[in-house]
Amino acid sequence: MDTFKFSGEIICGNDSLSSLVNLIDGRVMIVTDKSMVNLGHLNEIKKIISGKGLDFKVFDGVLPDPSTEVITQGIKMFEECCPTIIIAVGGGSVIDCAKGIMYFKAQLDGVMWKRPLFIAIPTTSGTGSECTSFSVITTEQGKICIIEDWLVPDYAILNEDFTIGIPETITYDTGLDVLTHALEATVSCNATPFTDAYASKATMLVFENLPKLKRNLKDITCRKNMHIASCLAGIAFSQAGLGLNHSLAHALGGAFHIPHGRANTVLLETIFDFNISKGSLNNNYAAQKYWELAKSINLPARTIREGVMNLRKAINNLKSELGVPINIKDLGIDELEFKSKISILAEHALNDRCTNTAPIKPSLKEIEQLYEEAYCRKF
Repeated sequence: MDTFKFSGEIICGNDSLSSLVNLIDGRVMIVTDKSMVNLGHLNEIKKIISGKGLDFKVFDGVLPDPSTEVITQGIKMFEECCPTIIIAVGGGSVIDCAKGIMYFKAQLDGVMWKRPLFIAIPTTSGTGSECTSFSVITTEQGKICIIEDWLVPDYAILNEDFTIGIPETITYDTGLDVLTHALEATVSCNATPFTDAYASKATMLVFENLPKLKRNLKDITCRKNMHIASCLAGIAFSQAGLGLNHSLAHALGGAFHIPHGRANTVLLETIFDFNISKGSLNNNYAAQKYWELAKSINLPARTIREGVMNLRKAINNLKSELGVPINIKDLGIDELEFKSKISILAEHALNDRCTNTAPIKPSLKEIEQLYEEAYCRKF
């Protein structure tokens, strides 16, 4: 039985921020980071809140890959201002941190917990956190993935103007994160025709728009399309789940402090090949799904093999065009140090919640081999 649900509302366009006037009424806590403050993205939001005569506080202590220590600081401010509304303004780390603050505050309060209205305003096009039930938090043991339906923001405000000024490397890392989300949602064992539709459209938008941003980072139409792609892929994987690409990336990023999108990127071909490695392509579930995806985005796919190989080639060509790292070695990670940690990385990846929906359930040894392959592969 297939089910599909999405409890949030998406407001899109360069005038979408004006919707805040009608959405907020109460005590507001803004969750963000210092870069958003410096870029001035909060000014219009503060103006709207102040214009309504509402009290608000700003927690701008979010750091990349939000840790439990940062979340503890956020909970302290939450308890001081008792907000009825939380507005997260920033990239995936900011929105994940806001979710983490609510999640752990709910654990503390138990039955007394009253969830605030939750509004997410993403400033990068990547994680899709503005429309998902997922949150990735960094602990002493590494990254953990929290999944709760009630963590989906009530409103996602997609304003492409907020993405102008995002550096080139972050644009590519987050854009390829969108592609990873769409690919993994497509071959997830929980995929449905509904999630396939969202993942397919997201994939097409990435291939059409990310290369154009290589030529002009300020292309506002491409920025808008990538924002939409991120949200579509987020909805797809929030329903279908993810897979080994994310499981291995979570462990890799946690151990070596690699940005999430970049960690996903260097693993793309390795996981793609593993997903189609069992049996013949004609009898392989992931191969069938990759073929269907290839056809939906108009790649040559007269046979399963042709479709699968052309999709893989398109992924590799996109990475080459963007000039992003090809393998783990390109991230500057020492080979001896990496190999000394492979067994620990593999154990964390095996136990990651994203592994549960992978099309192939790997053994610990197979995950170790995947890390070894991804370290120095060339294509």
